[in-house]
Parts: sequence; C-alpha cells; structure tokens
Amino acid sequence: MATVAQKVPLAVLLSLWLRLVYYRQMPDSRFPSALALTDAERSLIDHARVTIDAATDAGPNEDGVHTMGAAVRAADGRTFVGVNLYHFTGGPCAEHVALGAARAAGARELTHIVAVGNHGRGVKSPCGRDRQILADYYPGIRVILPSPAGLQSILAGELLPLSFDNLTEQLDPRKPEAPKSRRLHRALFRRCGEQSPAYKRHW
Repeated sequence: MATVAQKVPLAVLLSLWLRLVYYRQMPDSRFPSALALTDAERSLIDHARVTIDAATDAGPNEDGVHTMGAAVRAADGRTFVGVNLYHFTGGPCAEHVALGAARAAGARELTHIVAVGNHGRGVKSPCGRDRQILADYYPGIRVILPSPAGLQSILAGELLPLSFDNLTEQLDPRKPEAPKSRRLHRALFRRCGEQSPAYKRHW
C-alpha cells in the first residue's frame, strides 16, 4: 500500500510544513500581548509540574483532591507554588493557592503565572473564575497557556474580552449613603493592608 509520502509530492509536503511553522510563530491577533515563551517562563512551568507531580493524590486517569499545580513568579525573581484543593463546595484552584502563598511571603508585584495538570497533562488554560480574579486583581500579570500557536504568555487583562468589571459596579463605600456592610468591607481591607492595584484604584 502506498504511503502518504508516496502519494503526495515532496514539494507539497514541504510547503505545508513551512506554512505550519510560519503560522505557529505568528502572534494571535485576538491577543496583542501574546508572546512566545522565554527560558524563564519555561522554568516556571517546570516548577508547577514538579509541584503537582509530588503532591497529587490521584493516579493516571483518576479523579482526586489535588490534580493541578500552579507557579507564580514575582518581580524580584522569587517563585511560589500551590496545588488545587478540590471540593464540591468550590475549593480553590491551584492558581489561587499560589497567589495566596506569594502574598503570604510578602510578594506584592507578580509577573507570571501558570497551571499544570498532573501525570504529564501539561499546561492548562485558566478557568473562568481564575480569569475574572486575575483580571480584577492582577491585570498586568502574564498568564502562560496553550494556544493555536503553541504555548504563549498573554496579559491577564486580555483573557476576558468585554468582561464584567466588578470594581466599577460597587458603590463608593466612602459615601454616607453606601451600605454599612460596604463601609466595613473597605475598613477591613485597609486594616489588613491590602495593596492590590485594583483595590488601590477603586478605594
């Protein structure tokens, strides 16, 4: 039986291969900030992979409580990791845990984040809840995720086009007519020293 290479001229196969390489290198027009990965970003993927491989409680093709790992890089070069905590009530994603670990360690400016599945499942795109949280609190962080052009890093603020803007929907808690609960909410964040850029812009 003739093979594909015997049926299709070599020049045609070469042309198709070159087109594939060309289009994989082109930036995605939907995401102007999309960039090919750097060595530092690939290293961050390795951190997330090693973390979940060591912490997962599930075998291959099994459900478990800990099946995703995430890594976050701070502007000062430090790396923080976390794993998800699945629960039917809505446990935290790995990205949330890693963000919390960074905050607990004093990291205020974060530059990159990535999530990786256990057992070699590779880099995973953030879920809708993750995207909303990143867009609200860390719009300038670069998210490493799979795309038609391969793995890329994209600004979190671009991952939710026409998104709901939670902060602009809130009443100004400084005004007397604002509900007491919102005034208490603002006071709590001030007391805790919350320095999120999004909260600083709003409050």
